[in-house]
Amino acid sequence: MPHTTHAFVAPLRQLLAGALIWAASSAGAWAAVVSYDILLDTDNNSATGCTVATARGNFAGVERVLTTNVNVTPTSSTVTGVTVQSCESGALGALRTISTDSWPVGSFALPQTDPVEVVETFLPLAELGQTSTTVRAGIVARTPDGGDALLGADLTIRRAAAPPGVAAVPTLSPLVLALLAAGIGLGGAWLARRHQASMMVLGICVLMGASGMAWAATMLMDGQTSDWSSAQQRLRGDGQNKNLVGLWFDHDAQKAYFRIDACQRSE
Repeated sequence: MPHTTHAFVAPLRQLLAGALIWAASSAGAWAAVVSYDILLDTDNNSATGCTVATARGNFAGVERVLTTNVNVTPTSSTVTGVTVQSCESGALGALRTISTDSWPVGSFALPQTDPVEVVETFLPLAELGQTSTTVRAGIVARTPDGGDALLGADLTIRRAAAPPGVAAVPTLSPLVLALLAAGIGLGGAWLARRHQASMMVLGICVLMGASGMAWAATMLMDGQTSDWSSAQQRLRGDGQNKNLVGLWFDHDAQKAYFRIDACQRSE
């Protein structure tokens, strides 16, 4: 009887080991790196810059290419880095690092389609030039199934012009604004205690600090759609797109923010 049991268990162990090896290799095979290239014509002139070939035709006038790399697995996706290239003498130059941080990719569901992934990324606003108020843009998805593209967005840059004879004041960074807001709140508390002022004074100081923090708020790189409104969508996919669903854009005084909606097709 023990010999019979051993004869049965040994093949079962081999079968189980093989199944585990197959599962591990399958999981590795599912993992992939997808890159999204945002093409930026920063001077709104297709006669300058580089021409980039895409799945939907050539896109001329590119001064910057913002690349966001995403590691895709069956269970989750993560942004793993952001780089930018500049057009130099008619050709794209070396990659420059924008961020080596990682952040999650979100998702949401659409009827009759695969889940849509939400990829957020950013670029220092200075990379979009200093003068043009309109930047032409397109996006290219480089995926294992051949890639996709959406072209022809107009991105509006809100540039604050100083009145004649008035010098522009440098913008404070979010960290400095946060410290300033905290200082206003602490100063209000000290005044209220020192001079026995009413709580109204303290409330005003707190509101001033809070308003500074609200002004300093920026898009969070968290894969969530709550930061975005429909007015910020600049491109929408059509029936010919395999992966790309949409491109969104906004900016503050420091950074340009992009949201890429894309499907990783299951077939």
